[in-house]
Amino acid sequence: MLTDQLGYLQAKADSLAHAIAKAEGFGVPDALPTRCNNPGDMKLGDRGWGTVEGKTQYPKADWAAELGDREDGASALRRECLAILVGASHIYALGWDFSALGAVWTGYDNWEEWCKVVCKELGAARGTTLAQYAEKTPATGY
Repeated sequence: MLTDQLGYLQAKADSLAHAIAKAEGFGVPDALPTRCNNPGDMKLGDRGWGTVEGKTQYPKADWAAELGDREDGASALRRECLAILVGASHIYALGWDFSALGAVWTGYDNWEEWCKVVCKELGAARGTTLAQYAEKTPATGY
């Protein structure tokens, strides 16, 4: 049962990570997240490969990489999203809605558009809390 729950939450975290990557412009040629292999455009400091414009640089961004791969930017984003959804983030709270997440994630830089993209990708409303998103199941709705 616990393994099923963790697998379910990881799938939700992966969906959130992909939505954030899209909102951040990952995959767009010459976009900073693409150049840095940092799909979440995260500022985590120098992890051994430097920073570009204050954003953490990684040697690769492979969505199929192991979650624990410390050289992979996609894995870093997936770990951050999982931490958020299990309530282990030191920055983001489960009680926040997607608007609050967007505002803080982007540093209030074009956060409303960021939020629109993320919510569209997830099929969620802006007012949906992260806890509600984490708990929502296809079978029951909640």
